Amino acid sequence: MGRNVKKGLDYFPFDVDFFQDIKIRKLIKYQRGKAVTVYALLLCLIYKNGYYMLWDEELPFILSEQTGFEEAYIQEVVRCCLALGLFSKELFDKEKVLTSIGIQERYKRICDDCRRKCEFSEFNLISSEDKRISSEEKPKNSAKSTQIKEK
Repeated sequence: MGRNVKKGLDYFPFDVDFFQDIKIRKLIKYQRGKAVTVYALLLCLIYKNGYYMLWDEELPFILSEQTGFEEAYIQEVVRCCLALGLFSKELFDKEKVLTSIGIQERYKRICDDCRRKCEFSEFNLISSEDKRISSEEKPKNSAKSTQIKEK
């Protein structure tokens, strides 16, 4: 009997120039430094389950409990993230879903690197021409190796 397919990630890359990103700099300026904690926690929850997360009435409480920040502040940070483009405002307004093109591209890149099957069955924001070649579609190099074997 086969193992269940893992949906989420165990980890995701955190860029060393994260704080130089203009959107993050604006988030810090408008909502103070602790807003980065809320955003990072949201990213962890998103990647734990895949490439998106449904927003519901309980989520501000859960985030408040984990961060120690007020629920109203957490909701304000999410609104700011939506306005800055850290999350897709259109998808949130329509479906109450937190995700973005960047989140989905990073998720796809990680799946490709791990040679995991990656399907965006719901809430896909990556257009077909933006999709990178998956690990299964990568051409194999038929050139001979330049290494020399010694006997």
